[in-house]
Amino acid sequence: MEDTTSTRLRLALAAGGLGVWEWDRHDDRVDWDEGMERIFGLEPGGAPTTFESYLALLHPDDIEESSAIIARALENHQPYTVEHRIQRSGGEVRWVQGRGQPIVVDDEVVGIVGVTSDITEAREADVERERLLAEEAAARAAADAERDRLEFLIAAKATLSEHVDLQAQLEELGRLSIPRFADGSVVHLLDDSGAPRMISLHHRDPDQIPVVEELFERYPITLDDRLGVGAALRTGRPGWMAHATDEVLASAAVSDEHLTLLRRLDITSGLIVPLFDHDEVPFGAVTFVTTKGRRMRESDLVLVEQLCSRVSTLLRNAALLEARELDRRAHRYQAALLSSVLEASIDGVIAVGPDGEVLHHNRKFLQLWDFDEALVDQGDDALLEAARTKVTDPDTFHAGVKAAYAERPAHLRDEIELSSGRILDRHGTCLTGPDGEFLGFMWSFRDVTLERTQATAVAEAGKRSAMLARTLQQSLLPPRLPRIPGIDLAARYHPAFEGIDIGGDFYDVFAVGDDWILVVGDVCGKGAEAASLTALARYTIRAATSHTSDPSAILTELNSVMVADADAVAGMTRFATVCCIRLHPGAADGSVLADIACGGHPPPLVVRANRSTEEVGVPGTLLGVFPEVQLTTATTILGPGDAIIGVTDGVLEARNADDEQFEVEGMKRVLGPLGGRAAGRMCAELQAAALDQQGGVAHDDIAILVARVEPRRD
Repeated sequence: MEDTTSTRLRLALAAGGLGVWEWDRHDDRVDWDEGMERIFGLEPGGAPTTFESYLALLHPDDIEESSAIIARALENHQPYTVEHRIQRSGGEVRWVQGRGQPIVVDDEVVGIVGVTSDITEAREADVERERLLAEEAAARAAADAERDRLEFLIAAKATLSEHVDLQAQLEELGRLSIPRFADGSVVHLLDDSGAPRMISLHHRDPDQIPVVEELFERYPITLDDRLGVGAALRTGRPGWMAHATDEVLASAAVSDEHLTLLRRLDITSGLIVPLFDHDEVPFGAVTFVTTKGRRMRESDLVLVEQLCSRVSTLLRNAALLEARELDRRAHRYQAALLSSVLEASIDGVIAVGPDGEVLHHNRKFLQLWDFDEALVDQGDDALLEAARTKVTDPDTFHAGVKAAYAERPAHLRDEIELSSGRILDRHGTCLTGPDGEFLGFMWSFRDVTLERTQATAVAEAGKRSAMLARTLQQSLLPPRLPRIPGIDLAARYHPAFEGIDIGGDFYDVFAVGDDWILVVGDVCGKGAEAASLTALARYTIRAATSHTSDPSAILTELNSVMVADADAVAGMTRFATVCCIRLHPGAADGSVLADIACGGHPPPLVVRANRSTEEVGVPGTLLGVFPEVQLTTATTILGPGDAIIGVTDGVLEARNADDEQFEVEGMKRVLGPLGGRAAGRMCAELQAAALDQQGGVAHDDIAILVARVEPRRD
């Protein structure tokens, strides 16, 4: 009977996804069943045997809290429930819930027995539910705020519309703003002399009104002010001060007394909004401020601008009505002037209504399309059909016009190729009324045939210039690398931005007696100046080897020539970085002696046949700047399979999207595994890695020179 009961209990626990465990506190022995091993993702027999080994399976951030809960249960002889994360062997994190019951014998806890279940799905459901509730609450709050803003705006516009007098409207604007989104408001208008004059002042704190009046009386506003109301009236741009810190106030103050008055107002944020007349010229400005730590929100800024826009609109409408009533002839003059301007335009213009009727056109339009005046009277459909006969792709042209009327984009621009070979630049503007009503399209056309022909010629000239630059660049490099017995040579040169200009990177290899000189360098500048300096460096180095083969002496002579050459060209400072390597082959064991000197250039990297890497040499002094330079010749022995690699900054300073440079570590990462491999492969893979570092486009010239001692053949 007991076996049957135990079997049923085990099946019930397994069905419920539960695991059973027991801890003998005296022996520190932990016993787990198969359910516990399954929950913790352990292999059969892999359960922990001690309390410490159990804790090691917990997420590190949950160990302390879980241990504290168990300790309190042991101290109080009370059952406990603990929820924590576990880390399975594959790195998966799961949530489990453990329930434990202390085993008490003679008032002493001798162990704990309990069950554990996997609650990951429930936890994730709770998190998702909380997220959805938070999003719902945020959306509800935003909707309430938007509804409140719209209700206030509708009511405010209705109130403003009740007043026809300018002064009354501005007073109402100031009253509505307090305390809805501001603690104080001031309105300034330009008087007949063009000077700003305060006509309305409101403040939540009546005691602050005299302070504001004193401020503007002692420090009147002028249109020359670089900040504040004067600047807004002069430029027509709003002024926004999100945080009126003491530093901001101090920068705006013109004196200590001025700063004292500003501080007394206790301003924390402010906004100045210009008011515009019907000619879009500022005639006034409204200033809103908050005080005592209160700040305007972005929604308040939109509300303020809309209110001020409403005031400006009301004033513009009144001014337009008055102007129309007082002088209709002026209005007719404006219409005539507009028509004259359109007729004098170099563009062909046509306005078409929503039903296809032609509202206006000028003679230039007829000339560009070679249309008769009578054709225009037939409407847009007749014009469209006539235009189809004059373009190279009538179906695409027709579909584009129909799509514009259907989709009604605010603006569109394209080019139309006529069968005659001419090209028209076309602009389309959707005409809409104040309430968004579709009023038609305004089309303008300009003959850009000559401009496109010239642009094509310029592009071709650019291609020829780039080709010339690449050709000249190649002339500054050795036409081919020499064959050196026992030495495997390879070089790569990749110009910046596909060689649109002449770069300053170079390399060279030539013999000096039984020795060989290898040079890698970079001169300052681009273009003809870089080409001149590169040639000077190469040929000076070759000339210096006629009486010395020591790399330091060669670079010292190059420095002297560059300094003297700079003095000869109006004191211009020109500099270069050069790495000079002398190879002395011929040792009985096949090794090669390498002497290295660097003038401001990164030392070369030596990659051994056993795949170890090391930099050899010191950078030394930049060449061409100082009369005296500090150069050091370092020496190393290259055994069979060893390679020495010189590069320019185009490799070391290649940057990825995170602004990380390739540097020497990148070279070691690429070339280390290639130890003992052919020089050509080292060159190719290093160049590919440097280009990949910067997204495939070289931002600086890349020069690479590799010399590998060939392995001996028995």
